[in-house]
Amino acid sequence: MRQKAAELELPLTKEEKETLIAMREFLVNSQDEEIAKRYGLRSGVGLAAPQINISKRMIAVLIPDDGSGKSYDYMLVNPKL
Repeated sequence: MRQKAAELELPLTKEEKETLIAMREFLVNSQDEEIAKRYGLRSGVGLAAPQINISKRMIAVLIPDDGSGKSYDYMLVNPKL
């Protein structure tokens, strides 16, 4: 993760879209206690493509409602701080 991830061109390719959707799906599954236990998943709220060995600027964020009535669900491409 020391290498700079590649910026993506828009529109995304079919493969890039599928990867981003799968990243979000992993977060959904990791937050489901039954599924997480069955598959040995650690609960997460964010997953960047370089964490799964894909050197592209993509990130999925899924922050569940903490009782405040607010939750956050993002799939970002080329994010900038």
